Amino acid sequence: KTGEIAPGYFADLVVLDPGHSSLVGRRGDALLDAWVFSGNTTPVRHVMVQGRWLVRDERHRNGARIRSAFARTMRRLADAL
Repeated sequence: KTGEIAPGYFADLVVLDPGHSSLVGRRGDALLDAWVFSGNTTPVRHVMVQGRWLVRDERHRNGARIRSAFARTMRRLADAL
């Protein structure tokens, strides 16, 4: 079930940090543009997918596993050169 923010419906949400230096003073479309082009730092604080929090306080719940898989992949790529 989608299309509403209500009990029993899936929710995909992104919570931005309005105090992040790239977002301060931005509103409307300028806020979206600032987020997309925010560079190497992210103003994303929390992310919910299908009603479940995946990122809380800028930390992915599977962060350690993701970092490990990324490191393995980078080693394989380096070995292939």
